[in-house]
Amino acid sequence: MTSTECARIVIAEDRAALPASVPDASSAHIRYIAPRDLDEVAVLLKAGGAYDVIFTQIDDLMAGLHSREIEPDLWNGPGITVRVVHPTEALDADTVRAVLASWNRTHTRRRREKVVAAVILSVIAVVAAFLLVASTTAR
Repeated sequence: MTSTECARIVIAEDRAALPASVPDASSAHIRYIAPRDLDEVAVLLKAGGAYDVIFTQIDDLMAGLHSREIEPDLWNGPGITVRVVHPTEALDADTVRAVLASWNRTHTRRRREKVVAAVILSVIAVVAAFLLVASTTAR
């Protein structure tokens, strides 16, 4: 593989039912990985290099994001192209990059909101406990 080529990773449950838009399977630089094994993709991406990650189903991409098997910062990194090639749900690399960035922003915002809610609930619990102790000792 030359420095201008990148390894292709095809995320597909059924290799026999690949859409016509998936690159030729005879290429030596294609690796097929089942959606349940996205952790293997993360290991490859963390090792560095250029990768063209191809999902055959948008549901597999979204499930990986929801389960946190896909780390948006890692998968949106330099030299990594992610796209969906399903015939009715095709997304080009720029669209997937935007989805990953948006997911990351949304996840960060929700995480912040959860922290604020936890702090507020903790304060309420401490005040309630104080009032309970104060009311029982005042009798």
